[in-house]
Amino acid sequence: MVFQSQKMGKYLLLDRIAVGGMAEVFRGKIIGEQGFEKPVVIKKMLPHLAVDPAMVEQFVDEAKLAAHFQHENIVHIYDFGESDGDYFIAMEYLAGKDLELVFNRLIQTGQKMPLGHILRITANICKGLEYAHNLKDLSGKPLNFIHRDISPRNIFITYEGKIKILDFGIAKTESQTGQTQVGTIKGKVAYMSPEQAASQTIDQRSDLYAVGILLYEMVTGERMYNGDTYQMLSKVATADFVAAEKIAPNQPEQIYDILNRALAKQPVQRYQTCRQMRDDIKTLLHSQPLQSSADDLAKFMLALFATEYAKDQQVVRQVLNAPLNHSDSVSTTLNSEMETVTIDKPLVHAQPDQKTDNYMSERKGELTAIPKTNSLLSIIIFLICCAAGIWFWYEPEPSRQDDVSFKQEKTTELLSKARNSLKKDRLTIPRRNSAMHYYQQVLKENPENPEAKAGLNKIADRYAQLAKKELDRSNFDQANRYIQKGLSINPNHSILLKLERESKRSPIERMFQSIKDFFVKSPE
Repeated sequence: MVFQSQKMGKYLLLDRIAVGGMAEVFRGKIIGEQGFEKPVVIKKMLPHLAVDPAMVEQFVDEAKLAAHFQHENIVHIYDFGESDGDYFIAMEYLAGKDLELVFNRLIQTGQKMPLGHILRITANICKGLEYAHNLKDLSGKPLNFIHRDISPRNIFITYEGKIKILDFGIAKTESQTGQTQVGTIKGKVAYMSPEQAASQTIDQRSDLYAVGILLYEMVTGERMYNGDTYQMLSKVATADFVAAEKIAPNQPEQIYDILNRALAKQPVQRYQTCRQMRDDIKTLLHSQPLQSSADDLAKFMLALFATEYAKDQQVVRQVLNAPLNHSDSVSTTLNSEMETVTIDKPLVHAQPDQKTDNYMSERKGELTAIPKTNSLLSIIIFLICCAAGIWFWYEPEPSRQDDVSFKQEKTTELLSKARNSLKKDRLTIPRRNSAMHYYQQVLKENPENPEAKAGLNKIADRYAQLAKKELDRSNFDQANRYIQKGLSINPNHSILLKLERESKRSPIERMFQSIKDFFVKSPE
Protein backbone atom coordinates (compact mmCIF):
# COMPACT_ATOMS: atom_id res chain seq x y z
CA MET A 1 0.00 0.00 0.00
CA VAL A 2 1.48 3.40 -1.02
CA PHE A 3 0.70 6.32 1.27
CA GLN A 4 0.43 9.88 0.03
CA SER A 5 1.62 11.57 3.19
CA GLN A 6 1.05 15.16 4.25
CA LYS A 7 3.46 16.89 6.58
CA MET A 8 1.81 19.12 9.18
CA GLY A 9 4.20 20.47 11.78
CA LYS A 10 5.65 17.56 13.74
CA TYR A 11 2.96 15.20 12.41
CA LEU A 12 2.81 13.12 9.28
CA LEU A 13 -0.75 12.58 8.03
CA LEU A 14 -1.03 9.34 6.11
CA ASP A 15 -4.54 8.28 5.15
CA ARG A 16 -7.94 9.80 5.82
CA ILE A 17 -10.15 7.41 7.77
CA ALA A 18 -13.29 9.49 8.31
CA VAL A 19 -14.91 12.80 7.48
CA GLY A 20 -17.81 14.50 9.23
CA GLY A 21 -19.69 17.77 9.21
CA MET A 22 -16.94 19.66 11.04
CA ALA A 23 -13.67 17.79 10.63
CA GLU A 24 -11.80 15.07 8.81
CA VAL A 25 -9.86 12.39 10.65
CA PHE A 26 -6.45 11.06 9.61
CA ARG A 27 -4.29 8.18 10.67
CA GLY A 28 -0.74 9.38 11.18
CA LYS A 29 2.27 9.59 13.45
CA ILE A 30 4.33 11.97 15.55
CA ILE A 31 7.77 12.67 14.13
CA GLY A 32 10.30 13.32 16.88
CA GLU A 33 14.03 13.66 17.38
CA GLN A 34 16.38 10.71 16.99
CA GLY A 35 13.85 8.70 15.01
CA PHE A 36 11.11 8.86 17.68
CA GLU A 37 7.71 7.86 16.23
CA LYS A 38 4.28 7.22 17.69
CA PRO A 39 1.01 6.42 15.87
CA VAL A 40 -1.71 9.02 16.42
CA VAL A 41 -5.06 10.11 15.06
CA ILE A 42 -5.36 13.69 13.79
CA LYS A 43 -8.73 15.43 13.74
CA LYS A 44 -8.40 18.38 11.34
CA MET A 45 -11.03 21.06 10.95
CA LEU A 46 -12.51 21.24 7.45
CA PRO A 47 -10.92 24.12 5.53
CA HIS A 48 -14.19 25.84 4.58
CA LEU A 49 -15.14 26.12 8.28
CA ALA A 50 -11.87 27.63 9.53
CA VAL A 51 -12.96 31.07 8.32
CA ASP A 52 -16.00 31.00 10.62
CA PRO A 53 -14.97 32.37 14.07
CA ALA A 54 -17.88 30.56 15.76
CA MET A 55 -16.81 27.20 14.30
CA VAL A 56 -13.18 27.79 15.23
CA GLU A 57 -14.29 28.69 18.76
CA GLN A 58 -16.28 25.44 18.96
CA PHE A 59 -13.30 23.43 17.75
CA VAL A 60 -11.00 25.15 20.26
CA ASP A 61 -13.54 24.54 23.03
CA GLU A 62 -13.52 20.84 22.17
CA ALA A 63 -9.72 20.71 22.40
CA LYS A 64 -9.60 22.64 25.68
CA LEU A 65 -12.31 20.50 27.22
CA ALA A 66 -10.86 17.18 26.07
CA ALA A 67 -7.45 18.20 27.44
CA HIS A 68 -8.96 18.10 30.96
CA PHE A 69 -9.77 14.40 30.66
CA GLN A 70 -7.33 11.79 31.91
CA HIS A 71 -9.42 8.64 32.23
CA GLU A 72 -9.16 5.10 30.95
CA ASN A 73 -12.63 5.26 29.37
CA ILE A 74 -12.10 8.56 27.52
CA VAL A 75 -9.89 9.00 24.45
CA HIS A 76 -6.64 10.76 25.35
CA ILE A 77 -5.80 14.09 23.72
CA TYR A 78 -2.10 14.76 23.08
CA ASP A 79 -2.01 18.11 21.35
CA PHE A 80 -3.93 20.98 19.78
CA GLY A 81 -2.53 23.45 17.29
CA GLU A 82 -2.69 25.34 14.04
CA SER A 83 -0.49 24.80 10.99
CA ASP A 84 -0.81 27.04 7.91
CA GLY A 85 -4.41 27.86 8.79
CA ASP A 86 -5.37 24.25 9.59
CA TYR A 87 -6.65 23.70 13.14
CA PHE A 88 -6.11 20.19 14.45
CA ILE A 89 -6.36 17.94 17.50
CA ALA A 90 -3.93 15.04 17.97
CA MET A 91 -5.23 12.08 19.97
CA GLU A 92 -4.31 8.52 20.82
CA TYR A 93 -4.48 5.88 18.12
CA LEU A 94 -7.02 3.17 18.97
CA ALA A 95 -7.14 -0.21 17.24
CA GLY A 96 -10.70 -1.52 17.24
CA LYS A 97 -14.21 -0.59 16.09
CA ASP A 98 -16.92 1.81 17.18
CA LEU A 99 -20.20 0.47 18.50
CA GLU A 100 -22.07 1.25 15.27
CA LEU A 101 -19.72 -1.03 13.31
CA VAL A 102 -20.17 -3.70 15.98
CA PHE A 103 -23.98 -3.40 15.62
CA ASN A 104 -23.72 -3.72 11.84
CA ARG A 105 -21.45 -6.77 11.99
CA LEU A 106 -23.74 -8.51 14.48
CA ILE A 107 -26.70 -7.92 12.14
CA GLN A 108 -24.71 -9.17 9.12
CA THR A 109 -23.64 -12.36 10.89
CA GLY A 110 -26.93 -12.93 12.72
CA GLN A 111 -25.18 -12.93 16.09
CA LYS A 112 -26.20 -11.52 19.46
CA MET A 113 -23.83 -9.84 21.85
CA PRO A 114 -23.59 -11.74 25.16
CA LEU A 115 -25.37 -9.91 27.98
CA GLY A 116 -22.19 -9.91 30.08
CA HIS A 117 -20.37 -7.90 27.39
CA ILE A 118 -23.37 -5.58 27.02
CA LEU A 119 -23.37 -4.79 30.72
CA ARG A 120 -19.59 -4.39 30.82
CA ILE A 121 -19.68 -1.89 27.93
CA THR A 122 -22.52 0.07 29.53
CA ALA A 123 -20.82 0.12 32.94
CA ASN A 124 -17.61 1.48 31.41
CA ILE A 125 -19.51 4.19 29.53
CA CYS A 126 -21.10 5.18 32.85
CA LYS A 127 -17.67 5.13 34.50
CA GLY A 128 -16.19 7.50 31.90
CA LEU A 129 -19.19 9.82 32.02
CA GLU A 130 -19.16 9.80 35.83
CA TYR A 131 -15.59 11.09 35.73
CA ALA A 132 -16.46 13.77 33.14
CA HIS A 133 -19.66 14.85 34.90
CA ASN A 134 -17.78 15.37 38.18
CA LEU A 135 -14.73 17.10 36.72
CA LYS A 136 -13.68 20.47 38.16
CA ASP A 137 -11.52 23.24 36.74
CA LEU A 138 -8.18 24.32 38.23
CA SER A 139 -9.94 26.58 40.73
CA GLY A 140 -12.06 23.71 42.01
CA LYS A 141 -15.28 24.86 40.35
CA PRO A 142 -17.42 22.07 38.80
CA LEU A 143 -17.43 22.18 34.99
CA ASN A 144 -20.97 20.74 34.87
CA PHE A 145 -20.02 18.83 31.74
CA ILE A 146 -22.66 17.38 29.36
CA HIS A 147 -21.53 15.31 26.37
CA ARG A 148 -24.80 15.71 24.38
CA ASP A 149 -23.76 13.17 21.72
CA ILE A 150 -23.51 9.75 23.35
CA SER A 151 -24.20 7.51 20.34
CA PRO A 152 -22.80 4.30 18.79
CA ARG A 153 -20.26 6.17 16.65
CA ASN A 154 -18.82 7.83 19.73
CA ILE A 155 -18.28 4.64 21.73
CA PHE A 156 -15.14 2.74 20.74
CA ILE A 157 -14.22 -0.83 21.67
CA THR A 158 -10.57 -1.78 21.19
CA TYR A 159 -9.23 -5.20 20.28
CA GLU A 160 -7.86 -5.30 23.84
CA GLY A 161 -11.35 -5.08 25.32
CA LYS A 162 -11.16 -1.43 26.40
CA ILE A 163 -14.11 0.96 26.05
CA LYS A 164 -13.51 4.62 25.12
CA ILE A 165 -15.82 7.62 24.80
CA LEU A 166 -14.99 9.75 21.73
CA ASP A 167 -15.81 13.13 20.20
CA PHE A 168 -16.50 16.11 22.43
CA GLY A 169 -17.35 18.38 19.50
CA ILE A 170 -20.73 19.50 20.86
CA ALA A 171 -20.08 18.85 24.54
CA LYS A 172 -21.13 21.65 26.86
CA THR A 173 -19.83 23.08 30.12
CA GLU A 174 -21.10 25.88 32.29
CA SER A 175 -18.02 28.00 31.62
CA GLN A 176 -18.15 27.93 27.81
CA THR A 177 -18.59 31.27 26.11
CA GLY A 178 -20.52 29.90 23.14
CA GLN A 179 -24.08 29.01 24.04
CA THR A 180 -26.64 27.11 22.04
CA GLN A 181 -29.38 29.40 20.78
CA VAL A 182 -32.88 28.94 22.06
CA GLY A 183 -34.92 26.71 19.76
CA THR A 184 -31.92 24.87 18.32
CA ILE A 185 -30.93 21.24 18.76
CA LYS A 186 -27.48 19.67 18.86
CA GLY A 187 -26.82 15.95 18.68
CA LYS A 188 -28.12 12.88 16.85
CA VAL A 189 -31.90 12.78 17.07
CA ALA A 190 -32.12 8.99 17.54
CA TYR A 191 -30.02 9.25 20.73
CA MET A 192 -31.48 12.38 22.30
CA SER A 193 -33.40 12.69 25.53
CA PRO A 194 -37.01 13.97 25.32
CA GLU A 195 -36.00 17.34 26.76
CA GLN A 196 -33.11 17.65 24.30
CA ALA A 197 -35.40 16.91 21.34
CA ALA A 198 -37.87 19.51 22.58
CA SER A 199 -35.11 22.17 22.81
CA GLN A 200 -35.55 22.43 26.56
CA THR A 201 -32.85 22.98 29.15
CA ILE A 202 -30.81 19.83 29.66
CA ASP A 203 -28.44 18.57 32.34
CA GLN A 204 -26.27 15.50 32.86
CA ARG A 205 -29.33 13.25 33.09
CA SER A 206 -29.75 13.76 29.35
CA ASP A 207 -26.49 11.84 28.82
CA LEU A 208 -27.86 9.04 31.02
CA TYR A 209 -30.92 8.75 28.80
CA ALA A 210 -28.61 8.31 25.79
CA VAL A 211 -26.71 5.58 27.65
CA GLY A 212 -30.10 3.92 28.25
CA ILE A 213 -30.77 3.98 24.49
CA LEU A 214 -27.43 2.27 23.80
CA LEU A 215 -28.23 -0.39 26.41
CA TYR A 216 -31.71 -0.88 24.89
CA GLU A 217 -30.28 -1.37 21.38
CA MET A 218 -27.57 -3.77 22.55
CA VAL A 219 -30.13 -5.87 24.48
CA THR A 220 -32.83 -5.93 21.80
CA GLY A 221 -30.62 -5.82 18.69
CA GLU A 222 -32.97 -3.17 17.23
CA ARG A 223 -33.08 0.60 16.94
CA MET A 224 -35.12 2.29 19.64
CA TYR A 225 -36.34 5.04 17.31
CA ASN A 226 -36.90 4.71 13.56
CA GLY A 227 -38.14 6.97 10.76
CA ASP A 228 -36.92 10.17 9.15
CA THR A 229 -35.57 13.04 11.21
CA TYR A 230 -38.89 14.75 11.90
CA GLN A 231 -40.73 11.53 12.64
CA MET A 232 -38.02 10.53 15.10
CA LEU A 233 -38.06 14.02 16.62
CA SER A 234 -41.75 13.58 17.42
CA LYS A 235 -41.20 10.10 18.90
CA VAL A 236 -38.19 11.15 20.95
CA ALA A 237 -39.93 14.23 22.38
CA THR A 238 -42.79 12.05 23.65
CA ALA A 239 -40.61 9.01 24.57
CA ASP A 240 -42.65 6.88 22.18
CA PHE A 241 -40.84 3.53 21.83
CA VAL A 242 -41.57 -0.19 22.18
CA ALA A 243 -40.66 -1.58 25.60
CA ALA A 244 -37.54 -3.76 25.57
CA GLU A 245 -39.30 -6.71 27.23
CA LYS A 246 -41.64 -6.97 24.23
CA ILE A 247 -38.73 -7.31 21.80
CA ALA A 248 -36.31 -9.32 23.96
CA PRO A 249 -38.51 -11.11 26.52
CA ASN A 250 -35.99 -13.65 27.82
CA GLN A 251 -33.63 -11.35 29.70
CA PRO A 252 -33.21 -11.12 33.50
CA GLU A 253 -35.92 -8.99 35.11
CA GLN A 254 -33.30 -6.59 36.50
CA ILE A 255 -32.24 -5.50 33.02
CA TYR A 256 -35.76 -4.20 32.31
CA ASP A 257 -35.76 -2.32 35.62
CA ILE A 258 -32.47 -0.63 34.67
CA LEU A 259 -33.81 0.29 31.23
CA ASN A 260 -37.13 1.60 32.55
CA ARG A 261 -35.36 3.87 34.99
CA ALA A 262 -32.70 5.09 32.54
CA LEU A 263 -35.34 5.78 29.86
CA ALA A 264 -37.91 7.54 32.02
CA LYS A 265 -39.37 10.50 30.15
CA GLN A 266 -39.11 12.84 33.13
CA PRO A 267 -35.49 13.46 34.25
CA VAL A 268 -36.52 13.40 37.91
CA GLN A 269 -37.61 9.77 37.51
CA ARG A 270 -34.34 8.67 35.91
CA TYR A 271 -31.02 7.76 37.42
CA GLN A 272 -29.67 11.00 38.83
CA THR A 273 -26.01 10.05 38.46
CA CYS A 274 -23.92 7.65 36.43
CA ARG A 275 -22.77 6.01 39.66
CA GLN A 276 -26.33 4.94 40.47
CA MET A 277 -26.78 3.27 37.08
CA ARG A 278 -23.35 1.64 37.22
CA ASP A 279 -24.04 0.25 40.70
CA ASP A 280 -27.25 -1.41 39.48
CA ILE A 281 -25.39 -2.92 36.51
CA LYS A 282 -22.64 -4.25 38.79
CA THR A 283 -25.26 -5.78 41.08
CA LEU A 284 -26.87 -7.53 38.10
CA LEU A 285 -23.48 -8.78 36.88
CA HIS A 286 -22.69 -10.33 40.24
CA SER A 287 -26.14 -11.87 40.70
CA GLN A 288 -26.03 -13.75 37.39
CA PRO A 289 -23.42 -15.97 35.68
CA LEU A 290 -22.62 -13.01 33.40
CA GLN A 291 -19.01 -12.20 34.24
CA SER A 292 -17.22 -10.42 31.42
CA SER A 293 -13.57 -9.41 31.63
CA ALA A 294 -11.51 -7.25 29.29
CA ASP A 295 -9.92 -10.43 27.95
CA ASP A 296 -13.34 -11.93 27.25
CA LEU A 297 -14.47 -8.83 25.39
CA ALA A 298 -11.16 -8.77 23.48
CA LYS A 299 -11.67 -12.35 22.32
CA PHE A 300 -15.22 -11.47 21.22
CA MET A 301 -13.98 -8.48 19.19
CA LEU A 302 -11.14 -10.44 17.60
CA ALA A 303 -13.54 -13.20 16.56
CA LEU A 304 -16.10 -10.70 15.23
CA PHE A 305 -13.51 -8.74 13.22
CA ALA A 306 -10.85 -11.35 12.50
CA THR A 307 -10.09 -10.14 8.96
CA GLU A 308 -10.17 -6.46 9.87
CA TYR A 309 -7.85 -7.05 12.83
CA ALA A 310 -5.12 -8.44 10.59
CA LYS A 311 -5.50 -5.46 8.25
CA ASP A 312 -5.45 -2.98 11.14
CA GLN A 313 -2.23 -4.48 12.46
CA GLN A 314 -0.70 -4.16 9.01
CA VAL A 315 -1.80 -0.52 8.82
CA VAL A 316 -0.12 0.27 12.16
CA ARG A 317 3.12 -1.22 10.87
CA GLN A 318 2.80 0.83 7.68
CA VAL A 319 2.12 3.96 9.72
CA LEU A 320 5.30 3.48 11.73
CA ASN A 321 7.35 2.51 8.68
CA ALA A 322 6.06 5.27 6.39
CA PRO A 323 9.11 7.17 5.07
CA LEU A 324 9.63 10.89 5.45
CA ASN A 325 11.61 13.17 3.10
CA HIS A 326 14.79 11.08 3.09
CA SER A 327 13.69 8.16 0.93
CA ASP A 328 12.15 7.45 -2.44
CA SER A 329 8.46 8.04 -3.19
CA VAL A 330 7.79 10.31 -0.24
CA SER A 331 4.94 12.78 -0.39
CA THR A 332 5.24 15.96 1.61
CA THR A 333 3.16 19.12 1.99
CA LEU A 334 4.60 22.20 0.34
CA ASN A 335 1.94 24.79 1.18
CA SER A 336 -1.09 25.54 3.30
CA GLU A 337 -3.44 24.15 0.67
CA MET A 338 -2.37 20.62 1.65
CA GLU A 339 -1.51 19.69 -1.93
CA THR A 340 0.89 16.73 -2.07
CA VAL A 341 3.73 16.17 -4.50
CA THR A 342 5.98 13.15 -4.81
CA ILE A 343 9.73 13.42 -4.46
CA ASP A 344 11.12 10.75 -6.77
CA LYS A 345 14.72 10.87 -5.54
CA PRO A 346 16.22 11.31 -2.10
CA LEU A 347 17.99 14.55 -1.38
CA VAL A 348 21.79 14.13 -1.36
CA HIS A 349 23.81 16.50 0.79
CA ALA A 350 26.94 17.85 -0.90
CA GLN A 351 30.17 16.63 0.66
CA PRO A 352 33.07 19.00 1.38
CA ASP A 353 35.95 19.06 -1.05
CA GLN A 354 38.73 17.17 0.69
CA LYS A 355 41.39 18.93 -1.47
CA THR A 356 40.53 22.35 -0.14
CA ASP A 357 41.92 23.65 3.12
CA ASN A 358 38.62 25.27 4.11
CA TYR A 359 35.04 24.30 3.29
CA MET A 360 31.54 25.34 4.26
CA SER A 361 30.45 24.47 7.78
CA GLU A 362 26.64 24.13 7.83
CA ARG A 363 26.54 24.24 11.60
CA LYS A 364 28.49 27.49 11.94
CA GLY A 365 27.31 29.10 8.71
CA GLU A 366 30.87 29.81 7.46
CA LEU A 367 31.44 30.77 3.84
CA THR A 368 33.38 28.45 1.55
CA ALA A 369 36.93 29.64 1.06
CA ILE A 370 38.05 30.21 -2.55
CA PRO A 371 41.09 28.20 -3.56
CA LYS A 372 44.02 30.51 -4.24
CA THR A 373 44.78 29.02 -7.68
CA ASN A 374 41.39 30.11 -9.04
CA SER A 375 41.13 33.50 -7.32
CA LEU A 376 41.79 35.64 -10.45
CA LEU A 377 39.30 33.72 -12.54
CA SER A 378 36.74 33.95 -9.75
CA ILE A 379 37.19 37.73 -9.52
CA ILE A 380 36.66 38.12 -13.28
CA ILE A 381 33.50 35.99 -13.18
CA PHE A 382 32.27 37.97 -10.17
CA LEU A 383 32.73 41.31 -12.01
CA ILE A 384 30.94 40.00 -15.11
CA CYS A 385 28.00 38.86 -12.97
CA CYS A 386 27.80 42.23 -11.25
CA ALA A 387 27.73 44.03 -14.59
CA ALA A 388 25.04 41.73 -15.90
CA GLY A 389 23.01 42.24 -12.75
CA ILE A 390 23.23 46.02 -13.06
CA TRP A 391 22.14 45.85 -16.69
CA PHE A 392 19.13 43.67 -15.88
CA TRP A 393 18.30 45.87 -12.91
CA TYR A 394 17.98 49.01 -15.02
CA GLU A 395 16.50 47.34 -18.08
CA PRO A 396 12.88 48.53 -18.11
CA GLU A 397 10.35 45.71 -18.04
CA PRO A 398 8.04 45.85 -21.05
CA SER A 399 4.52 46.92 -20.19
CA ARG A 400 2.07 44.04 -20.55
CA GLN A 401 -1.05 45.62 -19.12
CA ASP A 402 -2.59 45.95 -22.55
CA ASP A 403 -1.31 42.61 -23.80
CA VAL A 404 -4.46 40.61 -24.61
CA SER A 405 -2.64 37.29 -24.71
CA PHE A 406 -1.18 37.94 -21.27
CA LYS A 407 -4.62 38.67 -19.82
CA GLN A 408 -6.04 35.54 -21.39
CA GLU A 409 -3.17 33.51 -19.96
CA LYS A 410 -3.79 34.99 -16.50
CA THR A 411 -7.54 34.31 -16.73
CA THR A 412 -6.92 30.71 -17.78
CA GLU A 413 -4.57 30.22 -14.85
CA LEU A 414 -7.06 31.73 -12.36
CA LEU A 415 -9.92 29.60 -13.68
CA SER A 416 -7.77 26.49 -13.42
CA LYS A 417 -6.95 27.31 -9.79
CA ALA A 418 -10.63 28.04 -9.11
CA ARG A 419 -11.72 24.67 -10.51
CA ASN A 420 -9.06 22.92 -8.44
CA SER A 421 -10.14 24.71 -5.24
CA LEU A 422 -13.80 23.96 -5.95
CA LYS A 423 -12.98 20.30 -6.45
CA LYS A 424 -11.21 20.24 -3.06
CA ASP A 425 -14.15 22.01 -1.37
CA ARG A 426 -12.07 25.11 -0.62
CA LEU A 427 -15.08 27.32 -1.22
CA THR A 428 -14.26 30.57 0.56
CA ILE A 429 -11.10 29.78 2.51
CA PRO A 430 -8.17 30.05 2.68
CA ARG A 431 -9.14 33.46 1.40
CA ARG A 432 -6.22 33.79 -1.01
CA ASN A 433 -6.54 30.21 -2.25
CA SER A 434 -10.29 29.68 -2.36
CA ALA A 435 -12.53 29.12 -5.35
CA MET A 436 -14.46 32.31 -4.58
CA HIS A 437 -11.23 34.38 -4.51
CA TYR A 438 -10.07 33.11 -7.91
CA TYR A 439 -13.49 33.57 -9.53
CA GLN A 440 -13.70 37.11 -8.16
CA GLN A 441 -10.24 37.88 -9.55
CA VAL A 442 -11.41 36.73 -12.99
CA LEU A 443 -14.52 38.93 -12.78
CA LYS A 444 -12.38 41.95 -11.93
CA GLU A 445 -10.66 41.56 -15.30
CA ASN A 446 -13.79 40.48 -17.16
CA PRO A 447 -17.12 41.09 -15.34
CA GLU A 448 -18.98 39.04 -17.96
CA ASN A 449 -16.84 35.90 -17.82
CA PRO A 450 -19.44 33.08 -17.96
CA GLU A 451 -17.35 30.42 -16.21
CA ALA A 452 -16.58 32.68 -13.26
CA LYS A 453 -20.26 33.59 -12.87
CA ALA A 454 -21.26 29.94 -13.08
CA GLY A 455 -18.50 29.06 -10.60
CA LEU A 456 -19.86 31.44 -7.96
CA ASN A 457 -23.28 29.87 -8.44
CA LYS A 458 -21.70 26.44 -7.93
CA ILE A 459 -20.27 27.65 -4.62
CA ALA A 460 -23.73 28.85 -3.57
CA ASP A 461 -25.16 25.47 -4.67
CA ARG A 462 -22.55 23.69 -2.57
CA TYR A 463 -23.48 25.74 0.49
CA ALA A 464 -27.12 24.84 -0.16
CA GLN A 465 -26.17 21.14 -0.14
CA LEU A 466 -24.21 21.54 3.10
CA ALA A 467 -27.08 23.47 4.71
CA LYS A 468 -29.63 20.84 3.68
CA LYS A 469 -27.43 18.12 5.16
CA GLU A 470 -27.15 19.96 8.48
CA LEU A 471 -30.91 20.63 8.57
CA ASP A 472 -31.53 16.92 8.10
CA ARG A 473 -29.25 16.35 11.11
CA SER A 474 -31.20 18.98 13.08
CA ASN A 475 -27.99 21.00 13.40
CA PHE A 476 -29.72 24.31 12.76
CA ASP A 477 -26.90 26.61 13.91
CA GLN A 478 -24.46 25.24 11.36
CA ALA A 479 -27.13 25.03 8.67
CA ASN A 480 -27.85 28.74 9.11
CA ARG A 481 -24.14 29.57 8.78
CA TYR A 482 -23.97 27.74 5.47
CA ILE A 483 -27.15 29.47 4.30
CA GLN A 484 -25.79 32.93 5.09
CA LYS A 485 -22.47 32.17 3.36
CA GLY A 486 -24.31 31.02 0.26
CA LEU A 487 -26.65 34.03 0.23
CA SER A 488 -23.65 36.39 0.56
CA ILE A 489 -22.53 35.01 -2.82
CA ASN A 490 -25.95 34.75 -4.48
CA PRO A 491 -28.68 36.65 -2.55
CA ASN A 492 -31.37 35.37 -4.95
CA HIS A 493 -30.54 31.66 -4.69
CA SER A 494 -33.99 30.05 -4.52
CA ILE A 495 -32.95 26.89 -2.65
CA LEU A 496 -30.97 28.84 -0.05
CA LEU A 497 -33.91 31.21 0.50
CA LYS A 498 -36.20 28.22 0.99
CA LEU A 499 -33.76 26.63 3.44
CA GLU A 500 -33.47 29.93 5.29
CA ARG A 501 -37.23 29.95 5.86
CA GLU A 502 -37.05 26.32 6.97
CA SER A 503 -34.23 27.00 9.44
CA LYS A 504 -36.21 29.76 11.16
CA ARG A 505 -39.12 27.50 11.99
CA SER A 506 -39.24 26.20 15.53
CA PRO A 507 -38.82 22.45 16.28
CA ILE A 508 -42.50 22.24 17.23
CA GLU A 509 -43.53 23.77 13.89
CA ARG A 510 -41.33 21.25 12.10
CA MET A 511 -42.89 18.43 14.06
CA PHE A 512 -46.40 19.47 13.14
CA GLN A 513 -45.38 20.00 9.52
CA SER A 514 -43.91 16.48 9.46
CA ILE A 515 -47.16 15.08 10.82
CA LYS A 516 -49.16 17.12 8.30
CA ASP A 517 -46.96 15.94 5.43
CA PHE A 518 -47.34 12.36 6.60
CA PHE A 519 -51.13 12.51 6.45
CA VAL A 520 -51.15 14.41 3.15
CA LYS A 521 -48.91 11.78 1.53
CA SER A 522 -50.71 8.81 3.10
CA PRO A 523 -53.37 7.07 0.94
CA GLU A 524 -56.96 7.45 2.03
